[in-house]
Amino acid sequence: PAWLSDPVAVQAYFTQPPLELLGRLWPWLAGVGVVWTLIGSCLIAVFCAPWAVAYRDLTR
Repeated sequence: PAWLSDPVAVQAYFTQPPLELLGRLWPWLAGVGVVWTLIGSCLIAVFCAPWAVAYRDLTR
C-alpha cells in the first residue's frame, strides 16, 4: 500500500486510540486467524499421522 512509504501516514495510523485501531484491524486479524487455523490443522494432521500409526502398531 502507498501509505506504508509515507512515515507521517504510518505514524498517524499507529497513534490512533487503541480501540479505534483494533476496530479497523479486527476483520484482518480474524481472517488471518481462520486461515492460520486451517493451515495449522492440515500440517498437524500430516506431521502427526505417522506417530499415530506407530502408536497403533506398538499397542497391538
